[in-house]
Amino acid sequence: MENRKKAIESPLSMQLWSVEESTMMVTLQHKTKKGKERIKRDGADKWFVRKTRQRVAFSPEKGPWLLIDNGNSASMRWVHATRDRDFVVEECVL
Repeated sequence: MENRKKAIESPLSMQLWSVEESTMMVTLQHKTKKGKERIKRDGADKWFVRKTRQRVAFSPEKGPWLLIDNGNSASMRWVHATRDRDFVVEECVL
């Protein structure tokens, strides 16, 4: 954790770090039916940010992309920090 790299400061005023484990948490609000079903299925309102990337293999959209989970690795997913199609991502105040 000593060599943290500052990745980007998004319009959400979040400091995103390129590290395996992060203490940053976000909340998700659904935009679509798929997002609503995902939140209902996983039953979490707070998500841990595990990784950040500027590029991901499944999308041509530039980041910041966040790899998040709710404490269960089976619930892991990538979301775009500012332009996700299924969720509104907001920084969670701890």
